[in-house]
Amino acid sequence: MGYRQRICAGLALALACGGSTKTSTPPVPTVPDGGTEAEVEAMQIQSIASALNEFSPAVHTCWARGAADNLKLEGQVVIALEIGEGGSSTATLVEENVGDSVLTDCLLALWKSYKWPDVFAAGDRIRLPPFDFVAPPAQYSVALPHVPVYEIAGGTMTAQVLIDEQNTGNGQAAMTVLTAKPGSSVPLHTHSSAELLFVLRGEGAVLGVGGPQAVEAGSAVYIPAGVVHGFSHSGDEDTELVQLYAPGGPEGRFRDASKTAGTTVFTGKLPRRGAKPVVRTAAQSKTYAIAEGKANVRIILDEDISGDAAAYIGALTAGVGAEIPLHRHANSSEYLLVLEGAAAMQVAGRAVRVQAGDAVQVPATVEHGARIVGSEDFKALQFYAPAGPEQRFKSSEAAAAVERGQ
Repeated sequence: MGYRQRICAGLALALACGGSTKTSTPPVPTVPDGGTEAEVEAMQIQSIASALNEFSPAVHTCWARGAADNLKLEGQVVIALEIGEGGSSTATLVEENVGDSVLTDCLLALWKSYKWPDVFAAGDRIRLPPFDFVAPPAQYSVALPHVPVYEIAGGTMTAQVLIDEQNTGNGQAAMTVLTAKPGSSVPLHTHSSAELLFVLRGEGAVLGVGGPQAVEAGSAVYIPAGVVHGFSHSGDEDTELVQLYAPGGPEGRFRDASKTAGTTVFTGKLPRRGAKPVVRTAAQSKTYAIAEGKANVRIILDEDISGDAAAYIGALTAGVGAEIPLHRHANSSEYLLVLEGAAAMQVAGRAVRVQAGDAVQVPATVEHGARIVGSEDFKALQFYAPAGPEQRFKSSEAAAAVERGQ
């Protein structure tokens, strides 16, 4: 089921470490060949260096877990270890100034799990070199398993803010995964931003002018800014939806219920006529071939269909080996939620590997491209905010290729 199984994905970003320092308490262990104290010391230092190198990707992942909710996560963390029996160890936080328990708890658990070689004796102490974290100017991908889960709607729903200005530096849109429990509902309200919804699983109804509109897995909903809407869950299982606000802002209430900017509760009586949410299914959408026929895009909701240019949603499928050449969008940011498969992307000159469960954001004007890797087709939801770049898919050449079955 790909994304729906919550496949855990790693995220590696820059981290700098200082030089090695180590203190030990007597007695100094004797190596089997009867080496000198200096030789033992050298072997211990080499073991520490080896452990730092081995755990470097995992340390990066600890940073990513913290940065999944805050791009500006930076500072220094110092950890000390005491060796126990059989190479086990306890980890202690000596000092830190990042102020993020997700990062520090992850680092402590990481080093507690390491088994040290018998060149160390029980009671030896190691002070690891400082871990220095520097926040990058932007974050282009976030792994869903790293993102905090917030309870909303009185605990009947949960929200995971995958991408917004707070964790990527780009406020052109915000992507959230919402999970609605059976019996849950969202009362009528409006947003200052356009809202897009895509149902991954489950069923329910979107409320608004004209009455409820049923939605199920594969349904997409477009709600222009200012349009009154709500949601009602139906069925006996959870309903999972991907939500995009364009521009971002209203998602702030998921992290902090007091931050209601961008959202207004509707207290009036719904008129019989007027603007209402637009509902469309992926099955109703037309498919266009791209990447020399090795990939295709299904346009689900664009301005021609929704009547609003704030955002677009489509479904992207690409075969292994397909390449999307480097390009850029002048005014629109691109967002992807990877459902299946993997891709080696280039974003702003940086290599970014993404896989199922990853969300991606590429700001306007930033050069990017991708090559599909692995052993299965790459499938993702694709958004543009504002809409526009998807119109290039509609060329007669692309449409003809699909008609020919290419």
